[in-house]
Amino acid sequence: MSERLQQNQQVIEEFRSAGGVVGGPFEGLPLLLLTTTGARSGQSRTTPMAYFRDGKQLVVFAANGGSKHNPAWYHNLLANPVAHVEIGTEAYQVTGAETGSAERERLWAQRVAQAPRLAQLREKAGRPIPVVALTPVDSSGDSSGDSSGGSAHPALTDPVTSGYRVVETGVNEAGLSTIAGEGVVPVQIVPGGRGLARLWEADGVLSGTGPASSGGGGVAPAGPPFPTAGGVRFWTVSVPPEDPDAAPPEFLRTATIDVGMVLSGRVVLEMEDGTLAELSAGQAFAQRGTPHRWRNPHPVDAVIAVVMMGRDQ
Repeated sequence: MSERLQQNQQVIEEFRSAGGVVGGPFEGLPLLLLTTTGARSGQSRTTPMAYFRDGKQLVVFAANGGSKHNPAWYHNLLANPVAHVEIGTEAYQVTGAETGSAERERLWAQRVAQAPRLAQLREKAGRPIPVVALTPVDSSGDSSGDSSGGSAHPALTDPVTSGYRVVETGVNEAGLSTIAGEGVVPVQIVPGGRGLARLWEADGVLSGTGPASSGGGGVAPAGPPFPTAGGVRFWTVSVPPEDPDAAPPEFLRTATIDVGMVLSGRVVLEMEDGTLAELSAGQAFAQRGTPHRWRNPHPVDAVIAVVMMGRDQ
């Protein structure tokens, strides 16, 4: 591990053990921990950095200590905009995006007036310093839960909070492969604070001409949440930190075979007999139509991508 990574790890440990208060070069600065998903590795990466607030957004600068190269967390956010921040004892999900030129200049001038050293870092780096806005993902949906025994999925009726871009391919009239369409699939917050995105689905036997939907255009796909025999659903699910004083979620019973991977964070897959497996970013699972529940005892959200395949009852 490099010296800089060792220093960052010491700051991270001090931050988490002291409720966000640290000494050394960060002493007295507003500090957050940003956890991104590696653009190449798919692994979670946590970086301490100074920030300032602009309305509801958190603004950070990809100065990288004055290096001639942008930092790894910046490239991670470009590839995977969904990330997590820790501020003090709070932890929540954000989406990161580089600001446009006009907004960048406004935020840059505002911050340099407060911290002139930032201009020195730009001069040292010899490159423009990207200005990145971190926007909190609203997870204030109904948390009343579902006491119906866990056999049905929560209804997708809560407000849209953000979305995933999905690109679909097809074949044109000349028989050549083409980009057939694209859209933004909404993420919706459902009871329990989980964010669900139905990225793509098809019913019946899969084929190049079978009915399919990506749910693009900013609306959730119609139809039942789970596929029938021969059908497929492709989801992402964010699992927020659980309340240690609340009852655990009900076991979910579905007639599907599920294969997937944890995209970020860590999450626990628990079965009825008490056996469990803790999975972290980059690790995969196969869930064979058995009653199960996902739990998150950690302080930041976990995000899962899963393909659900319908089977006979």
